[in-house]
Amino acid sequence: MYFKTGVLLRHYRTILLCDLRQQVKAPDELEKKTNFYFNLAKGCNKARETFPESFLNVPSMEIVTNPVRTLRRVCQFLEITCTEQYLQDCAATVDPVPSITRYFVEWTTEQKNVVYGMMKKYPFFEGYSFDK
Repeated sequence: MYFKTGVLLRHYRTILLCDLRQQVKAPDELEKKTNFYFNLAKGCNKARETFPESFLNVPSMEIVTNPVRTLRRVCQFLEITCTEQYLQDCAATVDPVPSITRYFVEWTTEQKNVVYGMMKKYPFFEGYSFDK
């Protein structure tokens, strides 16, 4: 039997609560969250390599820039029927301005380089950059 096992959403997001008026200095927490995130990426990559036909790569900016088309593609991949109204209703909940939370945290050059090094390990990060 064949199952669609997942939709891979690629988005680098640091999970920290922060004051939007100034950058947060939390190097230990940032390191923990970075390691946690890339452990998840490692697991996703292993599953994607093992079952490549069961994953759909969906860059987060695709959802932001064209939510209806992207949601339609996800529904088709999952082999489920979604009405146009459903797609429109879902798209209406998408914030058209991307949230780039990494800018709220103070990153050292070394921390950025660690992230870039980890990103090179996984093809689904291709085209991503810390600064864009």
